[in-house]
Amino acid sequence: SATCNMSTIARKSTVSATNAEIEGTSVITINKQSSSFTHVLTYQFGSLSGTIASYTSASSVNFNIPSSFYAQIPNSKTGTCTITCTTYSGGTNIGSTSTSFTVSCNESKCKPSVSATVIDANQATVALTGDSSKLVRYKSTARITPSATSKNSASVTSKSVENQVVSSYLD
Repeated sequence: SATCNMSTIARKSTVSATNAEIEGTSVITINKQSSSFTHVLTYQFGSLSGTIASYTSASSVNFNIPSSFYAQIPNSKTGTCTITCTTYSGGTNIGSTSTSFTVSCNESKCKPSVSATVIDANQATVALTGDSSKLVRYKSTARITPSATSKNSASVTSKSVENQVVSSYLD
């Protein structure tokens, strides 16, 4: 029998990330297998990709989710972002691991701007008032035209008017 020293086999680190809103922060945690390892963190979200950190020795990195992520999920509330952690020992690439987390829209920043115009569509009352923006009680026919402007790459899929109540009128 004999005793011999075996060389240590370098193991790649693992990675996890917290869910985050666009324009918020995901915390990426690196479970390092050796304190001497460094890591390159990259992301993939839709057609976007990039580097979060290069050769970091930190065990935790904040990833500020850019507003450009909105355009990758124009008609959805959430999407999946993949983080890849490549582990290096000195200049040697040990390997890569990946994790995914959910990116969500901040709905208050995505709500469309909504407005409407109201005019009198009855030509007889318009002739009497001289102004289609004035309504005459029980005589005018209100025509309401809604408009909506989308934000952060969202799409306005429909516009409708319900409960056509007009509270301002002439007697």
